[in-house]
Amino acid sequence: MHTIDDLIKVNFLECTEARYDEMLGILPPVDLTSKGSLVGEPNSHRICSMQGNIAADFSAFVTIDGKFFEASRCLTRREFSCMTRADIVARLQFATAQNPPLPSRQ
Repeated sequence: MHTIDDLIKVNFLECTEARYDEMLGILPPVDLTSKGSLVGEPNSHRICSMQGNIAADFSAFVTIDGKFFEASRCLTRREFSCMTRADIVARLQFATAQNPPLPSRQ
């Protein structure tokens, strides 16, 4: 049996609060939960790693302990909904001098 780690290859990179807010407000989110949101316009369509069918994928943003993160790749609604807080925390990449937060796009 596959684990979520086998199925969803993604990291969450720290971004600015301005970027998080911009993407939350750019379009109504397609999915909005206590862990974060999926931007309301699909990026593309591909095979969903959880269901094996073709599904739209979206930019994903989460907030954990007052910090903001952007997924390193787009996620389907099913992939996003299957990820627990612990799954996300295990994939966090915090900003450092070598890895600054992703800036707001202006």
